[in-house]
Order: sequence, then C-alpha cells, then structure tokens
Amino acid sequence: MPFEAAETVSKPGSNDNAGPRVSVLVMTYNHERFIQEAIESALMQETNFLYEIVVGEDFSTDRTREILQDYKARYPEKIRLLLRPKNLGGAPNFILTLGACRGDYIAFLEGDDYWTSTDKLRLQASFLDEHADCALCHHRVSYLDDATGQIVSEFPVPQRRMQRTTGSELVSGNFIQTCSLMIRRKAIPRLRKDFAKLKLGDWPICVLSSQNGWIGYIDQNMAVYRLHAGSAWSAQNVDYRDTAIRQMVRFMALGLSRKHRGPWGAWFLRNLQSKLSLKSQSGNIRSTAWTGAALVWYGIRLNLVRAPLLFYYATRLLAGAAKRRLVMRWHSFRHDGVSTATHPQ
Repeated sequence: MPFEAAETVSKPGSNDNAGPRVSVLVMTYNHERFIQEAIESALMQETNFLYEIVVGEDFSTDRTREILQDYKARYPEKIRLLLRPKNLGGAPNFILTLGACRGDYIAFLEGDDYWTSTDKLRLQASFLDEHADCALCHHRVSYLDDATGQIVSEFPVPQRRMQRTTGSELVSGNFIQTCSLMIRRKAIPRLRKDFAKLKLGDWPICVLSSQNGWIGYIDQNMAVYRLHAGSAWSAQNVDYRDTAIRQMVRFMALGLSRKHRGPWGAWFLRNLQSKLSLKSQSGNIRSTAWTGAALVWYGIRLNLVRAPLLFYYATRLLAGAAKRRLVMRWHSFRHDGVSTATHPQ
C-alpha cells in the first residue's frame, strides 16, 4: 500500500492558522494500557507557543484507536490523529507521521512512555532557540519496570551527560532516549526509501541529524521510559537485534557525508578486529577467512574504510588463525607421541 493511502483525520493546515512551534510526534500500536498517560503528559505542557500532538496510530487490535478518537473529539484543535487503514510497521508509520508534523521543532513520544515535567517542551524549545547551531537536544529519563511499578535506573549514564557533544559520540551507542528527544525539523535529512525497512529508527535519525549541528543536553529528568514485555525492542531475541543493528549501521553509513564517516570507519575496524579475533581463536582458518572476506566486502561497499587498511586487518588476523592452528597441531602431535611412548601397543 502506498504511504499516501493512509487515512488522515486532521489534514495538515486544517488547524492553527499561525502554525505550531513544536510538533509532538506520537507513535503507537496496541498501547491500550498506556496511551492515555502518554497523551495526558503531552496535553499538560505549559508553553508560551502553539504546539500540536500528531499521533500515528498503526491499526491497533486493542482499544488504542478508540481511546485516541475520544481524545481527538475533546481536543480537536490540539490533536491530529493519523489512522492507518492497515498495519504498516514502525518505520513506515514513523515516516508518514514525521511528514505530517508542521512545527519548527519535533518532540518524540512513544505511546507506552510519558513525560513528567510540564515544562519539558518549553525548556527544550528555549534551548534550541538560544543555540541556533544545535540540531537536537535531550535530557535524563527514568526507566520504569512495568511489572513492579518501580523506577530501576536513569538514562543516559552519568558519563554520557554532556551538555554539548557531536554525532561522533553516538558511534559507541545511542545515549539519547526517544522520549527525551527534540530535533530541529530543518536538521532532519531527507530519509532514503530503505529507512522503511529498518527495525530501529531513532538512532539513525539522531546520527544523521547531528551532521547538521551539535547535540545538546539538559540536565533534568523529564520523562519515563517503560520497560515491559510488549515493547517493540525488549520483546525481540538476540538474533533479531543483531540483524536490526547491522541493517541500521549500513543505513547510517550510506547516509553520512564523507567527512562524517571517519568515526564510523574506526568503529568498523574495532568491530572487524573483535569478530575476527573470536574466530581466529578457534584455529579454524576457513571460518576465519570467510568472516574476514565478508567484513572486508561490507566495509568497502559502505565506503567506511580504505581497502588496504581493511585487508591489513583481515590478513593479520587470518595469519593469527593459521599460527594458532599450527600450534594446536604441534601440541596434538606431541601429545600423541608422548602417549605412544608411554603406552606402547
């Protein structure tokens, strides 16, 4: 189904003539237990500017849609409800919802999370107003265990709470929780079609947007991220996550300008060395060679690292595997010789 076929309850431009300063982008699917708290936390915001709540409802099978339609009826000028005629999946739903946002700044909120501060939108919008070269900003978030109702941790960890940083810091992992994120709309690049295939979209959005400015941090806890069995990421197994991350890294690498690929090239080399080291420890030359060849091809295709450097790492580790194989055979030969001498036939 073409994205344009999705039903739009409130079409862009049908509400505030002046236009909203901030768009709150809400993604939801089967969040019947949580969506009310999420919407209420967006409605409670105290601002000196207009803002809209744009909800992408992805054809839920529970009462999520019914709850949202009730909110839409009560707050027709504030809420814009985008109802999908069929389930599109996370990334396609995100693309459509993002395209419907009209604000200069976009704040993100998943339907199972919620905000805790009435000043969140005002503080983040003011931060971006005061720093015209800042592409996006975030803040601290509490992690709530839905099973126990207890706050179990805060995010990001203290060493990642830098007031000003660059996208290169995101190489080692995403330290920006989606429900804390506000991005300058002009900083978000045009997304390639293959974004719709990604299982993870928040990290790439942050990385690619950070090419157009630095990343700001407000040291206040203003949101809650809910940990529960039905959350899209938590419910997946290790293989699914590994595939999703590799797919996402490829998308980000192809979307980065040449001058921003350096940190990702360094990350790729570390990843290459780690994977080949594990393979080479087994002494299986064939397995190590296949892994090395696949990673070299992957790195060249993404234009992350120059070919000679990739081949250097791969051949060095392949040589290590060959050496280990010889040592293992020598020890085996000696052991067999000693056994024969000690226990003659």
